Amino acid sequence: MIPLLLLALAEGALRLAGFHYAPRQKVLWTPTIAGYDGTLEYRLPTFLDPPGYLWRTQPNTPFTDADGFRLPGLSPVPEPGRIRIAFLGGSTTQGQRHPYPERAIRILNEALGTDRFEALNVGGSSYSTHQSLLALPRWVLARQPERVCVYHGWNDWIVAEDGYADAEKDSLVPLSQSAGNWKQALGRRFRLFQGVARLVDALDVSWPRPRVAPERFERNLRSMAQLCAAQGKELVVFTRPPLVLDPLPPNEPRAHDQCLDVQRRVAATEPNVRLFDADAIARGLQARWETGEFGPGAQLHQPDGLHFRPLGEQLFAEQLALFLAPEQAESIRRYLAGSDYALATARQLLEELMPREAAWFLRKVLAQEPDHPEARALLDEATRQFEFADLFWQGCWGGSDPNFESKLGKLKRCQEIRPDDFGVCQQIAFVCFHMDRPGEAAAAMKGFRPANPEDHYRWAWLAFQSHVAAQRLPEAIQAARLRLQLDPTDAEAGEFLRDVQAPPR
Repeated sequence: MIPLLLLALAEGALRLAGFHYAPRQKVLWTPTIAGYDGTLEYRLPTFLDPPGYLWRTQPNTPFTDADGFRLPGLSPVPEPGRIRIAFLGGSTTQGQRHPYPERAIRILNEALGTDRFEALNVGGSSYSTHQSLLALPRWVLARQPERVCVYHGWNDWIVAEDGYADAEKDSLVPLSQSAGNWKQALGRRFRLFQGVARLVDALDVSWPRPRVAPERFERNLRSMAQLCAAQGKELVVFTRPPLVLDPLPPNEPRAHDQCLDVQRRVAATEPNVRLFDADAIARGLQARWETGEFGPGAQLHQPDGLHFRPLGEQLFAEQLALFLAPEQAESIRRYLAGSDYALATARQLLEELMPREAAWFLRKVLAQEPDHPEARALLDEATRQFEFADLFWQGCWGGSDPNFESKLGKLKRCQEIRPDDFGVCQQIAFVCFHMDRPGEAAAAMKGFRPANPEDHYRWAWLAFQSHVAAQRLPEAIQAARLRLQLDPTDAEAGEFLRDVQAPPR
């Protein structure tokens, strides 16, 4: 009884003193995958997939296969004669609508007149080498790739919001819900627990820690090399390109140099590792962009200065294709210099709403064949899209224009040009919602003219959210009724109408 009494006295003393402390909590964070299909922004959830702190993307979507990996879906093992190349990395590898692995494999197949090459893209948004090391034996090597490419270096150096390393969270994943619950319950209830937690946190002088420390980063790469070597596979390590921002974050130059040192050291000392110098390639592309080679307004990087836009992805993929098949370099270069490749790339860039970048490829064709009819027609189409694309990429959520009023004005102009484009309508709503002006979305979207019932329903859903946020009850009721009219199974709209129309008690 004496120890219990002493604990009770300590608890009472802390309460009388007004002591309170919120213990640090490890957070098992997972990302939402976002990208663009034309103007339409898609968002895919991810889910934890233990053992270990690892996640996968929602499977069976227009962008993912049955395992949550990037399409196209592949057979469990390569068919005879196929050359499977696996790709691991973060969001730069998982990519947008057409990531660089898909582009590089297409170049190889078309340049060499074959369909033997195939990409197994197991990249995941926000993956560090910690996640890729877990994924390699579990999901990659069992699918028998000829070689494995690893593209890392940004996420490892990041300090997560909770300040803990990825490896510290492995054991929490199976117990994530219960572990969080009992700690939170004790933390809310007992000041003594808070006091012990404060002491433990104070003794943890290395906190906050990067997700993967440099020495662990090197161990992870070496472990990947050894896992591949045990199966006779080559590991290709991509060097980390620099951030293209002005000014750079204070620690960025040092982190970049540290990362390159590790990657080069691993490649020099592990016999089955080759180095793909993505750093040099990205610097070369940036230098070409700065000279204006790609034309006014062409975009190489996204505004974050890290991820490539489609033009950057395509030019990066060209160099990767040459690296992956050096014995076929002459055939690949000949294909890349030809009109067929430039026309096919321009068509895809137009689908990706990159008309200025498409125009660069088309001008290359016209420089060789001034009277090429398809190139001339596509260039005219690209030129007509310049205004719309410029305004859209500046005004969209995450676009280069930071000002709310300016962003909204640009998107409204896009809506005037394409009144039936739901992607524009969606971005108007996203800008309003994410910039704390949700009530303005409904009025700003009034110019939308839905082309089909699905888009009409999605517009009604966004308008409903805007009216609710602004507490415009009559308008919210009207939007909810429209939602039910378009989709009688809409449970949210039905419940809302029952609540607001129920007689007062």
